[in-house]
Amino acid sequence: MTDPTLSPTTPANGRRSEVSGSVKLEGSSSPKSASSNQQQQQAEKKAAGSIIALYGVRESFVRRMMRMFEHWPEKQQAVALVAGELSDDAVEQKTLAMQQWLLGGELPETIMVIFGGDEKRRLLWILSDQRRVDMLERLLTGVPLDGKFTIQYEVLHGNNDTTVYDKIFSTAKAIAGDRKCQVGLLKKEKHVGKMAKGFTKYCSSTETMAHDCIGNATATVSSWMVVKDAEEVENMRRSAVFSTLLMKQVMVRDVESVIENDTKKTHEAICDTVESAAENKDMLARWAKKFPYLGEDKAVDVIYTLIQSGKEFKLRPDVQPNQEALDFSCIVASVGAKYREYSTNITRTLIVDPTKHQRAYYNLCLSTMDTIIKSINGKESLTCQEVYNAAVEHIKAKASTVEFLHDALSQFQTDCGYSIGLEFRDGHMLLNAKNHKHITPGMCLNLSVGFAGDKMVNEKKKPYAVWVCDSAYISTGPDGKMKVELLTSGMSSGKDEVMYYLDTDQPGENEDVVKSERKESSKKEKKSKKEKKQHDKTPDRSKKEKRRREDAKSSSRRHKHKKDDLIIESRLRTRRNRATAEDEEERKRLMDQQYELRARKVEECRARLLRSGEDAGDADADATAKNKCLDTCKSYSTPDDIPHDIRTTKLTVDAKHDTLLVPINGTLVPFHIRTIKNISKPNDEGGKYTSIRINFHAPGTSFVQQDMFPESNRSKQTLVYLKELNYRAEDGRNLQAVFRGLKELQKRQRTRELEANTMKDIKEQPSLKLIKDRSRPVLRDLNVKPQLGSTGRNRAVGTLEAHQNGFRFTSSRAEHVDIIYRNIAHAIFQPCENDQTVLLHFNLKDPILVGGKKKTYDIQFYTETRSAGDDLGTRRRAGYDPDEIMDEQREREMITKLNKLFREFVRQVEEQVWSQYAPNLEFDMPYRELGFTGTPNKAHVDIFPCRDCIVALTDWPAYVLSLRNIDIVYFERVSFNLRNFDMTFIFKDYTQTPARISIIPTESLDQIKQWLGELGIVWYQGPTNMNWTNIMKEINKNKQAFIDNGAWEGWFGESVEEGSDDGMDEGDEEYTESEDSDVESEAGGSEYKGGGSDSDSGSSFLVDEDSDSDSEFSLASDESEGLSWDELEKKAANEDRKRRRSPESSEKKRPASKKKRR
Repeated sequence: MTDPTLSPTTPANGRRSEVSGSVKLEGSSSPKSASSNQQQQQAEKKAAGSIIALYGVRESFVRRMMRMFEHWPEKQQAVALVAGELSDDAVEQKTLAMQQWLLGGELPETIMVIFGGDEKRRLLWILSDQRRVDMLERLLTGVPLDGKFTIQYEVLHGNNDTTVYDKIFSTAKAIAGDRKCQVGLLKKEKHVGKMAKGFTKYCSSTETMAHDCIGNATATVSSWMVVKDAEEVENMRRSAVFSTLLMKQVMVRDVESVIENDTKKTHEAICDTVESAAENKDMLARWAKKFPYLGEDKAVDVIYTLIQSGKEFKLRPDVQPNQEALDFSCIVASVGAKYREYSTNITRTLIVDPTKHQRAYYNLCLSTMDTIIKSINGKESLTCQEVYNAAVEHIKAKASTVEFLHDALSQFQTDCGYSIGLEFRDGHMLLNAKNHKHITPGMCLNLSVGFAGDKMVNEKKKPYAVWVCDSAYISTGPDGKMKVELLTSGMSSGKDEVMYYLDTDQPGENEDVVKSERKESSKKEKKSKKEKKQHDKTPDRSKKEKRRREDAKSSSRRHKHKKDDLIIESRLRTRRNRATAEDEEERKRLMDQQYELRARKVEECRARLLRSGEDAGDADADATAKNKCLDTCKSYSTPDDIPHDIRTTKLTVDAKHDTLLVPINGTLVPFHIRTIKNISKPNDEGGKYTSIRINFHAPGTSFVQQDMFPESNRSKQTLVYLKELNYRAEDGRNLQAVFRGLKELQKRQRTRELEANTMKDIKEQPSLKLIKDRSRPVLRDLNVKPQLGSTGRNRAVGTLEAHQNGFRFTSSRAEHVDIIYRNIAHAIFQPCENDQTVLLHFNLKDPILVGGKKKTYDIQFYTETRSAGDDLGTRRRAGYDPDEIMDEQREREMITKLNKLFREFVRQVEEQVWSQYAPNLEFDMPYRELGFTGTPNKAHVDIFPCRDCIVALTDWPAYVLSLRNIDIVYFERVSFNLRNFDMTFIFKDYTQTPARISIIPTESLDQIKQWLGELGIVWYQGPTNMNWTNIMKEINKNKQAFIDNGAWEGWFGESVEEGSDDGMDEGDEEYTESEDSDVESEAGGSEYKGGGSDSDSGSSFLVDEDSDSDSEFSLASDESEGLSWDELEKKAANEDRKRRRSPESSEKKRPASKKKRR
């Protein structure tokens, strides 16, 4: 847990001897560590490995050093950063933060002295022992200094280093010249170790050159690190994600579980749960599916966790969680975490059954936070004092007008935030009434609003506190002024998120339920009294009515004490049925993001379509059309090649030249087999003659591909096309032979075309370079899809091996398949989770032949975790069946084992092979939490997004759609009254047919939109299906007009407003068929704005709804087709009357009708 000796300005975990996620340039120099030679060598190897890891900070090292020189204080000539040995007694937060900022790691027992008082003499002196000096010299050798400053090294011995220290102060005095010399130190820090204590003793002595030359550099060092660069801001964002996940998915859920089950759990135990979750590899792996950086080794760590409830509240991060059980009245929860040593903080106050006093203070807390944010937004610069004063003025205004808040200012904390980053709390950037330092863009602040004190007692005489903290980044808005961006907004501080209701006397969703029940019970009681006076009830019915009244009276009491129905379920149900302010804010953010992406997409389309080579796809189409054109068919090169030994009155098949020789006017005319459409042998009625009919391809006939006849040939009126020939003979033997010969030729021609089409995209693959070392990655006992050889029940089982330039799968029948690395477009590893297989799938750039004749773009290697067979036993299983339990246990063990084997194979391939031979390749994994169902081909399957593609791999044929070449996404059939919608992907190559996934549940729409927005993909939506064949044909016909009209924004930018249907409540009843027709007609008329003036120009781009998509919608459309306005109005009135006669309406009107009859 936390360190009890912390100062108020120190994070709760203090300084750890081993800080996770940071790099330490230390061997075993601590006196507490072992001193054997073996351990010393291991420590040196570890430090050397850390040096290699630090090579990536060279560029930022020079950039940050120059920032220090550019913001150098006028009074100081040098600043000394002293780090001693690693110890719990040391207090060196700012020094270690500076080392992390400059070099990306900690350097114990090292003194860094920076000279910046003179632009011509900018120096960095590094003082340490011989081993560390050698390491740092190797690290910083080759850093591109470009003469900006120089680096010098001095070796310290720890006993008497006065000579080295004299050099430092001599240099500082030389730079100062006639001015007073001053060397800045971090005076409040405490050091452990001979070197650090020797330097501080030298500086404090009156007999050394340091006498009267020491100043305080704390404020200077803070000013260097307070403004974050882009790399630091990204680290802060990632740290905020980790903090929010710990708060929302671990701490709050644990607290809710305790409240839900009415159990006892101590504050310390809850904090231990959070810290254990942060070290849980399975949980981190699950989070890493959506946030991959959380899976980095030793990148994240917990700084502190704190839960406070009951009688005592201290709004500081250095407070220790106590052993008291969680109190359900008011709970203050805080989490501080870091990513790569960059810290963020989040605090939320959870209130159970809030009273008016508590609601008033919590509303004040939220409004004060808004005031702080608004005071910064839109300003070019302001001081920390101005921010604090704005909060104080707001609290004063509320205290004078709102009940219960008269003492609010006295309960307010002394500051409302501070700078956060590599230091959890920078004491020189406090937002309080005394700090005149300026807030500037690039800073990261921990905004904090808290109320606690002796006046914070609710109506039930229970003490409580209110505290909300969020980490924020001060960015620069479009107008060049400051803008606050909350990094920890992933968990809202809104009242709907943090307030729980157990007692229905408090306002909430359940209050309305109780009031309605009480109202109904009172009505029944009055009615029973009236009926009793009239003596209309029998004694038996009176008894029943009496029991009913008693049940009604006690219904509120039962509802009040039934916790299981009132805690989390009611609050979550409210969130599902009513759009909260957070949902609206998220929807607005998504739309703002889309508007920005769409504007960029217009420019991208213009640049892509107008640059040279945009019609490269047309050349391929021309080549394909040329191959199909009949002008390329040649039976014979010259007339002399026609055989002369054939009778000129006889039909002859020349199989050698794929030609039919036809006698016409005594001359043999050759027809290539490709010119023949079909051949038939009609039955002659008399039976005397045998007939044969030959049909030829000709322009204008049905089912004829127009690319067989070029436009230039069709325009020539001199050409004559032969459509069919009929021959009849008494001796039918020759005609039957011709019929069989032509059929055989056609069969051979189709086979050749099929083979040519199969081999068209097949490219020659390089030969596999084998790794003969036995340590190569190998995965055994795999099945493969598609199957090798002939299909059958015996599937090929084999071994997959990773070699230098590709994989080789070898089956038990000695068949093998090679997959070259450079031909892999996507490599996907899908572990077994709620399915039957664990698999590796490879999507290829160019197809390969599997089994010698199957062309495929996808190949999959998998192992089934359980048998697909069913138990046909007739005996009935009991509720507790040991055999079944053992089977399930064995199945779980098998799944765990296979997942581990596949995951280890993937790791070995990436680290041992791909890192050396294919550095651009990496295995992708499906994000199962983002999965949805849909129909990409013919089957309805589970579809999962990956980093670079979306996949459905369980069923075969597998579906893999790469996202790299996606231009936009269009959602079709999006309407509040439909249960599903379609999603169409339009490729950047407009000659490609768009890909569609249909019948996706509407519940997945918002999630898919958010995912596409994170990928930067533009999406549109509309209420109808689009005819993409006509749309793409229209775009390809005139790309210049498409660009001039605004690209896709011109087509879909004015369609039905995105999100307009999302706000509709599922329980709305004011929906009529006429309204639906109006919406459909308006949406359909605005789908296409770039056509001609023809009023029907847009109709060719819309597709009618499928009848099975939504029966109610389709019937309404069919019935209203062709009706006049008067008929439609009359029909709507009839429907209204039917609704008024519905059972619910009649129930409500019955009592009134009885009263009238009396």
